[in-house]
Amino acid sequence: GAASQPGGLEGLPQDRPAASAEKHNRAPAEKAAPANITQAEFDAVWTQATQLMAPCDRAVDSATTALQSGNAYTAYPAVQRAEQTCGSVSLDMFDLDIPRSAKGEVREKLKEAKDRCQSAMTQKQIAMKGIARVLDGDARPSAVSAAQEDAERAQAMVLGCAVSFMSAAQAGGLNFAGMEGTTTNE
Repeated sequence: GAASQPGGLEGLPQDRPAASAEKHNRAPAEKAAPANITQAEFDAVWTQATQLMAPCDRAVDSATTALQSGNAYTAYPAVQRAEQTCGSVSLDMFDLDIPRSAKGEVREKLKEAKDRCQSAMTQKQIAMKGIARVLDGDARPSAVSAAQEDAERAQAMVLGCAVSFMSAAQAGGLNFAGMEGTTTNE
């Protein structure tokens, strides 16, 4: 009968969770195998992310160049364009495809990376809006300080975006070349 089954399953309710937990303890070990997502699939997600973010990056670079000219009349339209572009890019990040083959921790980390990158693009939009406000004559110390803080936060969030992809790669036993050429303090 039930008492002679392997694993000592007598059919008692307190025994079922143990058997269930034992079954679940084996499943994650199988899912943790590197066959989860391929390097090519991961690289394609990172490439798609960088391509989606590129218009915002280019617009911010143009705005930065215009700001360095010292001419508010030249800088203002460039900053406004960057604000609009980064806002659009933030919405475009919803289109970032996470491969179906990504499972478990890798899938969760890729979702987190997608969210962080989208947030970084939104933060760039916020930073450009603050800079435009200052260029348009709001020279209050609080407005200038807020614009500076928003720009610094955007830079940190872009780094967080890349670090999240690196974390997803590590979870899948994959390489991440996305930060090559980036300097660190290590």
